[in-house]
Amino acid sequence: MNRKKLRSSISIYCWRRGLRLRILLAAISLTLIWNGFAQADDNWIQNGNHLLVVSTVGKDFDFHLADTSTSTNILKHNAYSSINSGTSMGTVVGLVNTGSGLTATLSSGLTANFQFTTSGELKVQYGGTGVSKITQSFTAQGERYYGVHEASFGSGGLDNRGLAISTASVEHTVADANATAPSYFTNRNYGVYVDTAGPASPSSGPADFSFASATGSQTNFSVNSSQMKYYVSLGAPKTVLRSQAQLAGGGSFLPPDWALDTIWWRNDATHEFDPGVTSARQQVLADVDRLRTNQIHAGAYWIDRPWSSSAVPGGGGMTGWGDLDADNNFEFHSGFGDQATLASDVNARGMQLMVWVANRTDDNGATNEFSTRGPAGGDARFDMSYNMSNADSQAWVEARLATLRAMGIKGFKIDRGDTYDQEMPADQRNLNNALFVQAAKQALGDDSFLLSRAVYNQARQHTAVWDGDSLATFDGLQDSMRNALRSANINMGVWGSDTGGYCSNPTKELWARWMQFSTYTPVMEVLIGQGERNPLNFDAELTGIVKDCTDTHHDLIPYVRSYLQQAGEDGVGVLRPMLLEFPTDENLADMWSQYMYGESLLVAPISVEGARGRSIYLPDGNWIDYNDRTTRYEGGRLITVDAPLGVIPVLVREGGIVVRGDVVQDNNNWTPGWAPHLEVDLFSPASAGSNQFEYWTGSESAMISFLKTDGHHLWMSLDDLGADGLLNLYLDPEMAGLMESGDLFVYCDGMLLTSEDYFYDPGADLLSLDFSGVTEFYVTAPEPATTAMLLTAAVAGLLSRRRKS
Repeated sequence: MNRKKLRSSISIYCWRRGLRLRILLAAISLTLIWNGFAQADDNWIQNGNHLLVVSTVGKDFDFHLADTSTSTNILKHNAYSSINSGTSMGTVVGLVNTGSGLTATLSSGLTANFQFTTSGELKVQYGGTGVSKITQSFTAQGERYYGVHEASFGSGGLDNRGLAISTASVEHTVADANATAPSYFTNRNYGVYVDTAGPASPSSGPADFSFASATGSQTNFSVNSSQMKYYVSLGAPKTVLRSQAQLAGGGSFLPPDWALDTIWWRNDATHEFDPGVTSARQQVLADVDRLRTNQIHAGAYWIDRPWSSSAVPGGGGMTGWGDLDADNNFEFHSGFGDQATLASDVNARGMQLMVWVANRTDDNGATNEFSTRGPAGGDARFDMSYNMSNADSQAWVEARLATLRAMGIKGFKIDRGDTYDQEMPADQRNLNNALFVQAAKQALGDDSFLLSRAVYNQARQHTAVWDGDSLATFDGLQDSMRNALRSANINMGVWGSDTGGYCSNPTKELWARWMQFSTYTPVMEVLIGQGERNPLNFDAELTGIVKDCTDTHHDLIPYVRSYLQQAGEDGVGVLRPMLLEFPTDENLADMWSQYMYGESLLVAPISVEGARGRSIYLPDGNWIDYNDRTTRYEGGRLITVDAPLGVIPVLVREGGIVVRGDVVQDNNNWTPGWAPHLEVDLFSPASAGSNQFEYWTGSESAMISFLKTDGHHLWMSLDDLGADGLLNLYLDPEMAGLMESGDLFVYCDGMLLTSEDYFYDPGADLLSLDFSGVTEFYVTAPEPATTAMLLTAAVAGLLSRRRKS
């Protein structure tokens, strides 16, 4: 038989015997992949290309997860998996295969259940009597591991290889980043989510992770419980993060618009006054008024500890620590005057008022039916917290916090809730933390904002994260940059840091560089105080830098708000490690010194003292300097850029869409007749391509689309964006040349425009067009024939109906 006939016969056989052939190929694949695994009809289940195989009856318990399309192991169970104090899980004494799931009974008394869910994850459940601890081990295959904890634990980067990390949070340190989630993902297209303590599941205490340091060693995770449930999500990192967000009950919350503007705070407005100020009330209003005088956009001011009537100079002990005491009425220190009037005076200046709170009680050992105490040995006052798993306790705390809402308070900065002085029992900490955050959010209601230091898993649905008391040094800035990206790896997408650092006073240079970094984080909160603790106290140059940074942060609210709206659905925030957008580029696998801000912007902060430039690694593709909008770079290489004190390097992807503008008024009393206004920046690619941006108007989604069909024909479509504005089209060099020679034609909603209908800046290759409501633009050369325009419109119409998955 010749080759042609042979191929034909195989095709006919496949067509007629497809099911039989798939089973045969699956068995062959298993034989190749499992390297000696005993085969039987009942010891494997399949979901698409993914196969799970468990050892047969009479064999030591083992299982492997593989991808048959590539004949590779995804996960390899390791014999170090155990129960209690290292006891083997034993041999398989029974197997039940239902077709969609598989249950193995083990000689240790443990039961292992495997099932592919409708979402495609593999769900694994262990359970047994007489079991107090379960440890799952996998053999490392060269993976990089990302997730679990915001802190880097001295690893210097994002990769957890060689680290042991617990979701019980860490002991209090100066840089006390404490956002955690029981999940990780890898660069081998899978991730693991351990279903442990949280509002959506029973508490089984913290999950402990130990990550392999090299190929062949073990990665382990364990819970101190008689049961363990975890999920293996399959796909690229962003796909896995979306899956893990759903497993946790949803993504992060969308802050109110005012919280996306800058937030300012003073460490002690009660006792530390600027010259000429004699009371706490005067100090708050002086800070707020100074922002308006300097035309600095701001949405909120928070009063940090101590603010209460029990506060004494310098704080000290428990005074002013949140006042969650049974005998306290949440009274402000007398220096603030009437607290409701204070809030209304701040509101009249276009800003919201926030205060510091913590789950602490200062009953000094007095009986409190709602409190829980940590292990003995610390200061008894610090050990006492409210037991939020008690329904009565939760209701009482919520009612106490709601009294602050009645005073006009719109937000809380929530401190503590981690392991400082062992303030909570370890087996209650995660659940208590998440439930306190939930109660605080319910107490404040809609249009409120929470910012918390210790955040566990599902609490992301109610609060933003700040990374603790950072050092006011360049090392502290670098730690905060790592913490930001590591938070993104656990779906904590609404994040910020104490700009300038918390401990000691920053230098002018550090102020400038930290302000620039905070510009490109979702939460830009700035700690101010006396003297050099305030960036507005240095000189005109630094004041100008502060204004430039806050202007840019305010200008990007439409862009950030849109990504955070999506993050509420899929968990992937606006601030992203490079590896999320470019998962196959090994150069980016542990990079923290630059990051993506959404899909379009690459941000490269200056974090080295004295630096006035830096190198940036550009992934494949073409990139444009976002600061001048004209300089273009080819990707796949390192470039070096200048960065004077007032400049942070930012690049934009060719084909990128950046929506910005002035859509939130807040404290802006310097713009006569203020009205919302948008600008849509579109960076034309040099070759054919398309892109979409899902813009969140504040009440609904609206699509912005473009399609470039060849080197000189571009179509753009805007839904009703809820505000009028400008479309800024940065032309690629070829189209810019045609524009300057008069060979480029511009259409709006099918009508040919004249040069009087738009603005063109040849020095910036910028074509600016007004839009209002639903609008379509064509830019083409030469003037298109009707047929060509109709064809393009049809293709564009299809594109406009496409939505991102």
